Amino acid sequence: AYSLFVILTLAVLVLGSIALMLLSGSNYIESLLETILTFGVVLLFLAWVWDPRAGFSGIGAIFSRYMLTIGLPFEQWVHSLSEYAQRDDDPEEFLAWACDELVRRIPWVLGGEWQSAVRKATFGSDTGQLTKRLRADLHGRVGQKVACLLARHFGLVESAVRVALATGGLAETLAGRRALTALTRACSVVLRRRTLQWLPPMPAPAARRRPATSRGEARVVYFPSCVSRTMGQLPGAPRGRSLVETLVTLAARAGYGLWIPDGVDGLCCGVPFSSKGYVDAHHLAVNRTIERLWHWSDGGRLPVVIDTSPCTLGLRTCRHALDTDNRKRFDGLTLMDSVEFAARTLLPALTIHRRKARVVFHPVCSIVRMGLSDELAQIARACADEVVIPVDAGCCGFAGDRGWLVPELTASATSQEAAEVSALGVVDGYYSSSRTCEIGLSRSTGRTYRSHLYLLEWASRQE
Repeated sequence: AYSLFVILTLAVLVLGSIALMLLSGSNYIESLLETILTFGVVLLFLAWVWDPRAGFSGIGAIFSRYMLTIGLPFEQWVHSLSEYAQRDDDPEEFLAWACDELVRRIPWVLGGEWQSAVRKATFGSDTGQLTKRLRADLHGRVGQKVACLLARHFGLVESAVRVALATGGLAETLAGRRALTALTRACSVVLRRRTLQWLPPMPAPAARRRPATSRGEARVVYFPSCVSRTMGQLPGAPRGRSLVETLVTLAARAGYGLWIPDGVDGLCCGVPFSSKGYVDAHHLAVNRTIERLWHWSDGGRLPVVIDTSPCTLGLRTCRHALDTDNRKRFDGLTLMDSVEFAARTLLPALTIHRRKARVVFHPVCSIVRMGLSDELAQIARACADEVVIPVDAGCCGFAGDRGWLVPELTASATSQEAAEVSALGVVDGYYSSSRTCEIGLSRSTGRTYRSHLYLLEWASRQE
């Protein structure tokens, strides 16, 4: 390295002397001396600027920082921002995307919070989002295309779920629960991958027919979730109205006409796809749904109520996945969870005729994230003398289908809550606001959990 430096220095002196001799017309010796003097002054100046030691770090530190960041995460993040800025002109979406990219690309950034004039959001420190990104990285093009195909024809998926539940129920009746459970577990062993297991309690298939509703007198659009459209009552639950029928009955009793549009079948909140990391399918699903909800709600004039809390949260947080037109529609929509609709709209208009002595309520994760725990407790207190919300009530670990794929996860997540519930003694009912969570809790506690809407309907029914 030093030899190369000496050779380069001599080359600069010789070539500089020749150039100066030709330009000035002086002899070679004079040109050489002038070149050496000029070169020395330049070197002294550069040495001082490189490390001045006078409160300024110098160009040496700047150069070192630049060399150390070439091709490293921060420069990659900045480069990705410049590319995204050319694709999206929405400042809030750009900020949200930039923060998400910051967590993804910079290892030492765990998360944070940002706020604008109209929006506030957090980023990072969310294992759920991290899991979704990791899953998305694992899916190939074929997997993404298959997921998009399912999103486009989601009505067929709903029919398949109902058929599977009916077939499984029949097989359970003929062969017994243990035999069917053992058979589905054997499939996982043979295929060497986790497959859905038949683990009681399993719901009956939901009826395809829904209660008749009218758009003319409707004050609210009712969007039944795909879970409510496919899964019926759990074994041990009192026979009677379905969840959809119960909410329609409650609204009519309170003087609020609900309208269920004919085209709800085949539409989805997108959560089944986003939770699996199928980004394109999620975008497709939520754009279709928001477009239809905008039309059914008369351009946002009517609020939209959803009966399953995770689905409500999925739709409320899907704005980043929408195209430009649907973002504008989304901003004009009022999306209500059944918990807030029941607490804020139905309960004040209903007369409570009877109360249960003691009930247990489980606030699901989405209720906590939407800040509706108080509304859920308000419904419970209106319908019961004593309301128990277990101290250990947390995430049940069912996560849509994890409870059938990885039952150990749900068992572990609910073990402490199940022990607390089992020690309560006599309880008149167990309630929540998500069918899959209710299945997981019913399995772990041995008690049948139902929607909070059943409790409110029972309490406001005049016998």
